Amino acid sequence: MVPGAALKRCLWEIIAWQAVRRQSILISSISWIRLVSGFMEVCQRQCIFRRIIRIRIQFRCSRKTVLIKLSNLSGGQYYDDIEYLNADDYDNSLHKVKGGYVGEVEFEKAGNYDVEVRDIHKEVYVTAKTLHWTVKDYNTDLYAWMDQIIAANTNSSMTSFEKMDAVCEYLTSEDRFSYHTMSNGKTVTLASIRNGPCFLSHRWNSYVSPSMLCVFAERIGGFDKIHNCYGDYTVESSEWSYTHYYAKLTIGSEDRLYAVCPSSFTGEIGEVKKIDFSNTKVLRPAK
Repeated sequence: MVPGAALKRCLWEIIAWQAVRRQSILISSISWIRLVSGFMEVCQRQCIFRRIIRIRIQFRCSRKTVLIKLSNLSGGQYYDDIEYLNADDYDNSLHKVKGGYVGEVEFEKAGNYDVEVRDIHKEVYVTAKTLHWTVKDYNTDLYAWMDQIIAANTNSSMTSFEKMDAVCEYLTSEDRFSYHTMSNGKTVTLASIRNGPCFLSHRWNSYVSPSMLCVFAERIGGFDKIHNCYGDYTVESSEWSYTHYYAKLTIGSEDRLYAVCPSSFTGEIGEVKKIDFSNTKVLRPAK
């Protein structure tokens, strides 16, 4: 379960507010954008529009234009801090919420994009907003983060095992990482508090953390075998519960187990507060 360099997905999220009226069709303007990317983790994404009747989003990158219709948007992940008004629209491209809609879209390539959000009525359109986005590559930023940690906490005199010890010491010190978000002991997925990417959110669980340790081991080098123990046994079995959060590293005949998963209580956020999309003044970038 280690991300491969050839598999890259760039994700983006938008929060849109302040609806504008054009030709009797109501569509939102966009006043904040934050870009994230993700491959291996569960990286939630949202694209929030207000009362959209029909839109097209035009992307320009390296003088090439790609038109993406609304039908290409995906409803995708459901969030525990969003109050959905229509339980029957799970397969729809947009989910109805108070004051707007929620949906998703993905980028396949990193790069710079000039974006137009258009309100289209028959063959006539009005540009509601023009934006410039920089879509980042997940693997590039992940590896840069890991390499910086390795460089800051190891030296050339250390063995590969010693370097791994030092990296794990750093990752588990000073309460640097928390568990994925929990509410009263139950795992929750929130649009307002991000679980990923882990190198930005500083949150991971027993699935993500051993996978990341395997990538750290690859960046350090010198190991004969790098093994993620998460899939060794049936999930929830007694064997699995004792081993799934480890990465096992081997040099010659010596095996060592490494784990950096925080306790689940560190992800506790209390009662989930619903996002109020009708009050745009309280909207803020997701953490």
